[in-house]
Amino acid sequence: MAIRNTLAGVNAADIMSQDVPTMPRDFSLEKLRARGAADGSALPHCDRQRRPGWTSDIHAAQGIPRDDWPNTSIQAAMRPMDKIKWASPSEPVLSVLERMQAEDINQMPVLEDGRVSG
Repeated sequence: MAIRNTLAGVNAADIMSQDVPTMPRDFSLEKLRARGAADGSALPHCDRQRRPGWTSDIHAAQGIPRDDWPNTSIQAAMRPMDKIKWASPSEPVLSVLERMQAEDINQMPVLEDGRVSG
């Protein structure tokens, strides 16, 4: 109840990180791992205008031999954005958290006007 009261009136835009990592399609799996995705986080792929492409999940690369990661593009571990759950900036945080819990996901990109905003 305390969490609900604390988060009442808080929207996704109020708590999202605006520092969204971007990377080109030819970024290697090794560079992705080195950039901090070794914990299983999905990282959005955006162009310089922050239009979404795909997200890269290091777990999807587990079928690729580790020795091949320096020469394998992140495209091998990408999921299309239409398969990704996302939130709008005005969506209440409680709603976002409920959806994340229901979907068993630990992060959700925020899209605004077709662009990744957080």
